Amino acid sequence: MYPALFIGPLTVSTWRLTVLLAVILTWVLLLRRTGRLGYNGRDIFYWVLSGLVVGFVGGQTFNVLIPYLAGGQDAETREVLSSGMTVIGSIVLCIVYSLLYLKYFLKLDPWPVLDAVAFSLPLPLFFGRIGCLLNGCCYGRLSPDWARGTPLSLFTLRKDAFAQNTFADIHMPNVPGNALLWNFPMMDAANALFILVLAESLFRNRERWRLGNGAVFSITVTMYAFSRFFLEFFREDKPVSWAPLNPWQVALAALFIVFLVVTLGRVRTFDKNPSGR
Repeated sequence: MYPALFIGPLTVSTWRLTVLLAVILTWVLLLRRTGRLGYNGRDIFYWVLSGLVVGFVGGQTFNVLIPYLAGGQDAETREVLSSGMTVIGSIVLCIVYSLLYLKYFLKLDPWPVLDAVAFSLPLPLFFGRIGCLLNGCCYGRLSPDWARGTPLSLFTLRKDAFAQNTFADIHMPNVPGNALLWNFPMMDAANALFILVLAESLFRNRERWRLGNGAVFSITVTMYAFSRFFLEFFREDKPVSWAPLNPWQVALAALFIVFLVVTLGRVRTFDKNPSGR
């Protein structure tokens, strides 16, 4: 893979570059849609800007807390367990922050706004996982031999495709270079693309399908948590000390339960004034 680009004397992280492009694209599309729906552009701009800071804080907080809560005591275990919680930590804190900011600071019903920007969950995740693939920070388990001759082989990757000193190279030293690993980042990127299509289909048909305010967003989060939970079985990671699940799955299970309840309450509360203003 290509964890860095070398431009003259500069070394540019491919993961940071793809994340930056994802943030810019998502921001532009979000402002464009909310503007078309009549929301104040400056209010939305400051919400998103402050949300970026909140997302960073959430990701870093989860990086620190989850390994200890999951029972990872030694330094190597803490490093492995904390290597990828950033996404889930950012999602959780950004959702809580958005609900509070929109309701109490902007004095808006948060659910119609979140419905309109539901695509902003899977879109940056798609690009972020491409960055993970290039960076070599996320990798899958060894794939079984029977997968070689099936369409599933499209989601496998030779171990020696990862650059030296990446997580895959460091934490799987005894795996031969020609061994096939599940290409977890690409699988998760494909899943994010599916969730993106789902979110947009729900939003564009919300009135015809008589979906209540908040249904689009809550279904999007529920389906992401559900599908990502099972994808994690293809990922190479240490389980928590008290369950046969990795810490990502524990967080995803909690997220799924919460938003499944929200979905059941929102999906049929149809409002003829979906803007919420």
